[in-house]
Amino acid sequence: MKKPILFIILAIFTISLIIPATLPAATRGIRVVSKGGQDLDLYESYHALVVGISDYKKWPDLPYAVSDAKEVAQRLKKMGFEVRLVLNPDSRELKRAINEMTYRMGQDENRAVLFYYAGHGETETMADETKMGYIIPKDCPVLKKDPIGFNTHAISMREIESVSLRIRSKHVLMLFDSCFSGALFALVRAVPDDITEKSTLPVRQYITAGRENEQVPDKSMFKRCFLIGLKGGADLTGDGYITGSEMGMYLADNVVNYTRRRQHPQYGKINNPDLDQGDFVFVPLKTLEKRKRQEGLIAEKDDLATDIEKLRAERHEAQKVLEEMKKLLQGKLQAEEQKKKTLSEKRALEKQVALLAKERETIERLADTRIKEYEAKLSNSKERTKQEAEKRKALEEELKRVRLEKEKAARQKLALQTPPKERPETISKPLPQPQAQKAIVEKGTFPKTPLEIPVTKANRQQEVASLHVPEVKPEKDLTTLIVTSNVRDAKIYIDKKEVSFWASPDEAWIYCGTAPFKTQEISPGRHEIRVHEKGYEEEVKIVEISPGETVELDVTLFKVLSETGDEDHGGGGGGGGGSGGGT
Repeated sequence: MKKPILFIILAIFTISLIIPATLPAATRGIRVVSKGGQDLDLYESYHALVVGISDYKKWPDLPYAVSDAKEVAQRLKKMGFEVRLVLNPDSRELKRAINEMTYRMGQDENRAVLFYYAGHGETETMADETKMGYIIPKDCPVLKKDPIGFNTHAISMREIESVSLRIRSKHVLMLFDSCFSGALFALVRAVPDDITEKSTLPVRQYITAGRENEQVPDKSMFKRCFLIGLKGGADLTGDGYITGSEMGMYLADNVVNYTRRRQHPQYGKINNPDLDQGDFVFVPLKTLEKRKRQEGLIAEKDDLATDIEKLRAERHEAQKVLEEMKKLLQGKLQAEEQKKKTLSEKRALEKQVALLAKERETIERLADTRIKEYEAKLSNSKERTKQEAEKRKALEEELKRVRLEKEKAARQKLALQTPPKERPETISKPLPQPQAQKAIVEKGTFPKTPLEIPVTKANRQQEVASLHVPEVKPEKDLTTLIVTSNVRDAKIYIDKKEVSFWASPDEAWIYCGTAPFKTQEISPGRHEIRVHEKGYEEEVKIVEISPGETVELDVTLFKVLSETGDEDHGGGGGGGGGSGGGT
């Protein structure tokens, strides 16, 4: 009885480990946006089987086929594919890998499956003069020397077509870095088109490196062009995505050109009305990198907004501290009037005032530091920074005025409390004796010198009222447009004018200045804003401005990326035919 219970516990534990590992792949999803702005859900995931064969037993070796397969697998992984790499398989191993692609990898309908083969290819002429193409595993005999063994080991394009039909996944693309012929490739070429909802329909597409009897070089040009195309070179429609039809046309044009017409890649869709409507879709590296940059800018913007909120909270706390300091100082002054402090109490008060002054200076330095950080992060918002500086200056002047009035009041009180012998020598006239002082106070007549002004209830009320910071009146509402950009001195154009039919389209734009740009001479309504700088992709924005509204437009420009595929130049090619016969 213990064994079944132990087995159930182990099964539950195993399932708990497997489910979290598989959920992210299932929920990740590949979505694209068409030129019309339609959001299309293509697949849940990309999967690929990549095969490379260099070491043949009865065929000439292909030195670079394995390295080509590794390079293709690495690029596909970088683009988000889950890749299985099979190197130098014999007939049994190759057929097993293809069957696993068919019945495991290809059983999820909402998935894209890619098959890439680099190795020898062969073409056989049938009795009806039709051509049949084959891919050659490691242990396959040569057709002319051992036809029976060849038929046992080689995998025909008819079998490949059958595999395509047995795969349940929505989109299947097969690429063969080999040269052979066959009815599978005698198809009508698909013309590249923009991605639409039709692109999501099922499809089976094929691309081969050359025709029958064409020799593929050791360093494969087909592989090099394929990798360059994946970076963005094959985006013929310029929509930010690459379809299987675009990749086929790109390889056909470029491989023919770079091999000086020694290779003619073939491509097309299966001749089946149920499987030739859609199109395999890649998200190229160029688009992935652009998305990554945009996500980084959004994250930076969110961080900046968070920092601004923190700064505002800190400034609010600083203002609270200043108000508390004012209340504390007022309480001290009232206590002095009521208790008639002695000289020692006066010195203690002066020490407290000095301590408060140091604390105020510390707070002011902290406020200065925070304001400088705020100004650095929002350098393009000059008007806002100016308003903050004016408020800060007004607050400093008010604090200075309050400090002077407090010192003045303290000196007045000290003059009344200090005996004549202890008073400063700067007093021009001798002060009256205590009895005379009492009489003067009772009569309400006081000397007019600065140190002898009495502190009355009315004066205290006036001093308390003067501590309030005056309210800053808002500026008059104006219709204002502010344009900023991550590229300083980028050119700003607002709206277009009518130009001659023979003029350049760029001459229609009305140049207004460079970023950062601000204008109040703009009429309410709809306006087109163009931001452009050499070496960057231009951006055109539409804004609606209401009367008296201030619109701030922050435009991010992206550098123009090269599509030459520099990292793909150099050695390490390979894959595909060789000097062997039938290649």
